[in-house]
Amino acid sequence: MTREDLVVLLQKVLVGQASENDWAIFLSSSFRHCPELEPFRDACAAIDEKEYLGHTRAGFLLSESGLTQIRWILVKVEALDC
Repeated sequence: MTREDLVVLLQKVLVGQASENDWAIFLSSSFRHCPELEPFRDACAAIDEKEYLGHTRAGFLLSESGLTQIRWILVKVEALDC
């Protein structure tokens, strides 16, 4: 998974278009190409533990609090150069 892949996934999570499978694959991925992304995966795993709802009628996998945290992570990931 690349930085660009992660940006797309986080954007999909925020608009309710990410699947449970997309999210699970991301959480189990490693970032050999850009190790700077690993802390963000770890942060998302922590968010998942507390804020994961599963696929809801509205399509969102996370609670509003979780989505707020994902927005912050997205901004930080977009600023990375790797």
